[in-house]
Amino acid sequence: TFFLILDYERIRENMLQSELGRNICRMVTTCKGTLRTYVKAQGLILVLDGLVCTVAFYIAGQPYFLVLGPLAAVVDALPVLGIGMILLPYALYLLLSGSVGKALNMVLAYVCCVVIRQITEPKMIGNQIGMRPIYTIMSMYVGFRLFGIVGFLLGPVGVLLVRQVVEAFNNTEGFA
Repeated sequence: TFFLILDYERIRENMLQSELGRNICRMVTTCKGTLRTYVKAQGLILVLDGLVCTVAFYIAGQPYFLVLGPLAAVVDALPVLGIGMILLPYALYLLLSGSVGKALNMVLAYVCCVVIRQITEPKMIGNQIGMRPIYTIMSMYVGFRLFGIVGFLLGPVGVLLVRQVVEAFNNTEGFA
């Protein structure tokens, strides 16, 4: 592995001499850019959810709102758990404590986070990485079913990688 790092430039120059090597380099560059934009889109959704939850915890009078808001957003990013694991039990606690307004505030925050995650995520990620929302949703679902949380996050990247390979194959008539 160490010698590959030392010879990286020589190996890259040799690869760029052939059509196959140029296609591989193009696919790697495209996939790196796609992964970068995918992570940016997920990060933006995480920030939006974090802001909604932080404000909701602040309004509810929770003294640790600056910790709980971002923590709830991170839990929302995990498909098995979701934001309801934090906001809904807390809303129930507030309701049973007699703070109906604060409980409704938490339910409203839950609805906002669900809208952000479920409706805007496929559209935002699809626009960022150039894939239709339905394919984004399908790739997230299949990725999650096959590989868990990592598959959920990298499913769309895998679909784009396959698309790049197919496009490269079609454009160069079999890489040759």
